[in-house]
Amino acid sequence: LKKGYRYHGKVKEVYVYVVEEEFRRIIGCERRSYPQEGSLTTQEEERLRMMIQEVGYNPDLIDWAGIEEEVVGRIAEELVEFHRLFGDCFRRKEQRLLGQSYLGGLLSDVPRKNGEAIALAFLGPRAVRCQQNFLSRYLWDEERMLERHQGLLAEAVGEEDGMHTVDSTEIPKKGKESVGVARQYCGNLGKRENCQSGVFVGYTSRKGYGLVDRRLYVPKIWFEEQYAERRRKCGIPSELQFQTKIEIALELLEKQMQRGLLAGRWIGSDSFFGSDAAFRDTIARWGKLYLAEIRSNIQVLPL
Repeated sequence: LKKGYRYHGKVKEVYVYVVEEEFRRIIGCERRSYPQEGSLTTQEEERLRMMIQEVGYNPDLIDWAGIEEEVVGRIAEELVEFHRLFGDCFRRKEQRLLGQSYLGGLLSDVPRKNGEAIALAFLGPRAVRCQQNFLSRYLWDEERMLERHQGLLAEAVGEEDGMHTVDSTEIPKKGKESVGVARQYCGNLGKRENCQSGVFVGYTSRKGYGLVDRRLYVPKIWFEEQYAERRRKCGIPSELQFQTKIEIALELLEKQMQRGLLAGRWIGSDSFFGSDAAFRDTIARWGKLYLAEIRSNIQVLPL
């Protein structure tokens, strides 16, 4: 936002950086991307290592797990090194620090895995807002991060006759503010309940397994006019269109076929996806074999 005014007879300019999202929307001020910054300093890297080693450290776990104490330190260092592989996916080095703290928090014994609890445990009370903004507002290169993860997974467990698997998972929710939350079937509870749902693609081979890709399922009701304000508050892109879970699964799988990082001959699924004829036919057109459950009331004809 720029506006001129006179000071000692000369025209000056005032520059205001708008932080509050609602005010930014009202005045039509678009967010500009941050410049890419360099790597963390040695001191900052050491802080990351200490952060992982010290927070939530429980010496009783060493005896219970049957590992040596020095191994704990090496695990912390390896976690920092792993996170460094994705360093250029973040726009600012501060985001790398916040990303490292969040990753460490998810793997720690912090009871509640939310931004506030993790920030308090790892970075202190002054970092709570920054950690929350990291999850809700800060930008990073998601596609580059995802592709790098898939490349690392391919190096570790990729095989020519590996299997991609697709499944949906639900997370029960109490409130109504989370994006995509609605009363729908919740597999974790075995009944209809207020929850979020997502479609996930995994990969399995003789060497191991791992998560490949994921996407949040946004129920059809969220695209109705009554949800317009909630879509805006949750930051749902205006161009997003409703997709069924079957459509999401096929799109994620096709993306894997096109990227070609993880070789595989098979595609597996549970009965929700396997009972859909279009889902099975699409896999067959790709030249892939499938191992899919089907519902017991579906008629199967002999070849």
